[in-house]
Amino acid sequence: MITRQSWTTLVLGALAGAGLGAGALTVVKRSSGRCCGGGQPCAPTVPADVITGPAIADGGSTVALTSLARSGPADGRWSYQDSRRTSNQVLSRDPSDAGVLHLRPVGDKNARTKTMPVDVIARVFFGNVQRFLANYRPCEAATPDAVVSAELAASQGAAGRDVLRVRWCSVSGDTGPFRHVWMDALTHEIARLEDRTRDGHLIRQLNFTRLSPDEFVPPVPGSAEKAKASLPALSSRTMANFDEFVSRVEIPIYEPAELPPRYARTEFGFDNRPYGSAGTPLRVAWIGYDEGVMQMNLFIAPPEDMVRLEAISRTAALNKGGAHGGGASGTDAPVPGGCASMPIDTPEEIFESEGAVTVRVRSDGCRIVVRRDDLPGVAIALVGSAATPRDAYIRTIRNLVLVRARTK
Repeated sequence: MITRQSWTTLVLGALAGAGLGAGALTVVKRSSGRCCGGGQPCAPTVPADVITGPAIADGGSTVALTSLARSGPADGRWSYQDSRRTSNQVLSRDPSDAGVLHLRPVGDKNARTKTMPVDVIARVFFGNVQRFLANYRPCEAATPDAVVSAELAASQGAAGRDVLRVRWCSVSGDTGPFRHVWMDALTHEIARLEDRTRDGHLIRQLNFTRLSPDEFVPPVPGSAEKAKASLPALSSRTMANFDEFVSRVEIPIYEPAELPPRYARTEFGFDNRPYGSAGTPLRVAWIGYDEGVMQMNLFIAPPEDMVRLEAISRTAALNKGGAHGGGASGTDAPVPGGCASMPIDTPEEIFESEGAVTVRVRSDGCRIVVRRDDLPGVAIALVGSAATPRDAYIRTIRNLVLVRARTK
């Protein structure tokens, strides 16, 4: 269940590489109405040429992906893997609110049930579909995939399930990542989704299958209301206008004057709830950027609060898995040879040159944290996947500008 302090847990996780990231709590599927970060105009929800005139037919995967983002996977068993962790969960919708999902580890009916909004799961586990449809299109025709069909049948008890595969590539044709979508040939329900870098390294993979009735997760009474009530009041969930958000936040807000290609702002939030035994507020703002597959989050906090965030996050990493961190949650397992959380002793590199802003970088090969401490009143951290070149993050954080709310 999302508690009053779990937003902080996710912020800390992103900063130390031990969790999902604060952006998971502030997903919406609408634009600010003006721009999507860096002064760039927002892309349409689904570009017309993706639907009406792609070079290669999508096999129904556009509709399948849109449905997955809107409604989440069907009630059932799903497994997730990236370079940091694996997770196997049983998922059921809340009977009183279809926008809320209950999850429990596979094979443990006595484990604590977690409750999360559908859009939280959507962005964290398979990215922003609006941005994906703007920046990617099918690059191979839908084809039967007997190998994956057999794999799914063997691992999920789905005998006789015929599967189609569609490959999606970047519209720019550059070295960006690609996505494979596997769908049931009859229902077009997504059975597997896999994102990889152009050189073949895994970004994320999800497998879905339906359950028998006796496997469904019983909802926790009242948990849907508690999950929604715990989310920050100042966020893109509660206000579509970024200018209003900036005017109401109590710390200076900065954004990049230029974003990496195809990225746009898709979420934002701020909270200042008490954290810890002393009950002192932790003030932190975050802005999420997405290009459809890859994501990055900008965290802004007063210097003293950024110090607290880092200290708490490192303590959390130690508690989860010793000096080199552990899984993203009590039920997630680290990937052998991967990096479930950034080791607390990961060295920090300093990048400085004449006339350029000095930045500090930590990376463990899975994610990257870029810091900047020279701006008045705040410290700033940019957190993203190491699959995006480090230079792109350095350029992004070096060209931050103060955002001033437009007056009516």
